[in-house]
Amino acid sequence: MPWAMAANRLSGMWGEPRDVGRGRRVRRHSSMVSVRFCLCVSPRVIAFRGAARPPRAASNGGDTMSVEFHNPAGLAAGSYSHTAVVSGGRTLYVSGQVAFDESGKVVGATFAEQAERVFHNLRIALAAGGAQFSDIVKMNVYVRDLTSEKVRCLREIRGRHLGGHKPASTLVATPALVHEDLMLEVEVVAVVG
Repeated sequence: MPWAMAANRLSGMWGEPRDVGRGRRVRRHSSMVSVRFCLCVSPRVIAFRGAARPPRAASNGGDTMSVEFHNPAGLAAGSYSHTAVVSGGRTLYVSGQVAFDESGKVVGATFAEQAERVFHNLRIALAAGGAQFSDIVKMNVYVRDLTSEKVRCLREIRGRHLGGHKPASTLVATPALVHEDLMLEVEVVAVVG
């Protein structure tokens, strides 16, 4: 079913936001609640096997935050973790960062130069939210015209900035980015205590 049709159906079942709290009857559909939870929580996300990095804990105004990175048995080990389990803390979503300088001009003529600028921009964005590279729990990387040389270069630069930290990660080859001269874009999710 196309998303627009699904959205229309959901709006009919859940009512419009303006209907809530105004004395209007808002229909609820119990099967929709279970579908929503089924999409959000999978048993595979909850059950873990194999070696895991020890949980990281921090104080959060009396609450405890912990992050556990796992590489379950049966999955190939890489320069990333397959899962990150987070409880407590604040979540910071960083939009895709590209090799733009402060004025919006592309920085770098090579993939390596652009990757360095992207990680520079990530550091600034994370710091603005009170986070650092070690707080990243998920990283999505989009690379235009992906080659094994670009993967090697990206791993080297990422390793230099992240050190031994290995958040859950995805690398996607893409035919284009927002500007024709850009070669990569990186978005992250971080959790801070």
